[in-house]
Order: sequence, then structure tokens, then C-alpha cells
Amino acid sequence: MSLNLRLAPERTMTERIRLKKSDPAYWCQEKSQFGKLYDELITLDANLPERSILDKVSVTVSSNIHLNSFMYEPILDLSIESLVKLYNEVNILQS
Repeated sequence: MSLNLRLAPERTMTERIRLKKSDPAYWCQEKSQFGKLYDELITLDANLPERSILDKVSVTVSSNIHLNSFMYEPILDLSIESLVKLYNEVNILQS
């Protein structure tokens, strides 16, 4: 679930940028991909309807997801209710 919180918005932002730029081959190759995609998409469309969801994901991804070095899985410092709510909002992006 936590990986989808990052990957689904990145796929969605990539598709939106491809449409806005009319460039089906567009691909972000930066290390901080979420942030770069977010910044580019907001530059292309500051009034993006999904912006509030992307803002929540941005805060969650950058602040609360970290790697457990022993188990190699993401750990979220959020309640399960908050995580499920955000997960459901992210799934709306893909619709």
C-alpha cells in the first residue's frame, strides 16, 4: 500500500505532463522524481484539480516513508486510518 502511495501519483503526474506537453515520450529521470514531477506539473497547471491530493502525498512521501534497513520494506509513521484514506484518494487519481 505504501509503495502505491508513491508510484501511482508518479505515474499519474507523468501521464498528465505528457498530455500537457503533447509529448508521449516524456520521462522524468531525476533522482528526486516525485518532487520534480510535482514541480513540473504545477508549473504547467497551477490550478490542477488533484493538487490537494498530490500535496498530501508529497508530505507523506518525503516525511514519513523511510526504509527499514533490516526488512527492506517501507514503514509509515501514520495511523492505518490516515494511510487508508490517503490510499483511497490516490486511487481516485488513477481513474
